[in-house]
Amino acid sequence: MQPYSDNAITCYQDILIGGYKYVENGVEKINTLPLVSQNLPHSYDYSIFGNLLLPPTTEYCTGCVPNMRRVHLAFRDPDRDIPGMESKMVFARADSGGVQKLLLQFIVTSGGYDDVTDPRPYDEYTVPFGEYLLVKQ
Repeated sequence: MQPYSDNAITCYQDILIGGYKYVENGVEKINTLPLVSQNLPHSYDYSIFGNLLLPPTTEYCTGCVPNMRRVHLAFRDPDRDIPGMESKMVFARADSGGVQKLLLQFIVTSGGYDDVTDPRPYDEYTVPFGEYLLVKQ
């Protein structure tokens, strides 16, 4: 529960926060999981954060069924700040065979911008965009 305030109201809102560890060919590329156990001052200080629930009629909902609940969270790569690049993570339950699973769609929403006077060193985040099936272990 985080405080929220604008000019008209002050209230509290529930925020999901998270971290991630990405391993490629047995090599750990990034690990932000230790941040999750810290009490950071703002939700956007975490690598994964947000609270937007999406109805099944919105975009990025291939295969959605009636009453399917999905959550849209923001993503941050602390090792690669790419000016103008924005992304989102959309999570949906995808349980099967009694095993808890999440389908994750990791999508770029804005490709960033180029500055000819200061070229960016990266064109993508450490974690590649795409669809992932996360299995509870």
